[in-house]
Amino acid sequence: MVSALLESLFDDVLAYADAMDTVVSTSYDIFNRKFFSLPKLLLLPGVIMKQPIMLAKIFPFIFITDVLKARLVAVMTSEIERTERESNEVRTDRFVFQINLITFLVIVLFLSRMSIGIL
Repeated sequence: MVSALLESLFDDVLAYADAMDTVVSTSYDIFNRKFFSLPKLLLLPGVIMKQPIMLAKIFPFIFITDVLKARLVAVMTSEIERTERESNEVRTDRFVFQINLITFLVIVLFLSRMSIGIL
């Protein structure tokens, strides 16, 4: 029983380390995308100066896609947070149940030894 408890705690530590790795790699990927897209952005003023009508045609499309992307990310983030909260509640309930079960077993063992007269 104790080994199962320790194993679940070890799994939690591994899950935390995996989550930290995901955060670091995602941050690194975002930085790389933004940093290496900078030269492309520097070409934009020249293109706008040559074809200003193209900007008027493309801007609404760009704006709408950004708004849709932001809404999609917001919905996904809220769902992930809700699921994570539920998962933490279940994990906490399981941990409390395991502690209560261990306490109960220790008390039963203690009482059984007292009734036998071993202690």
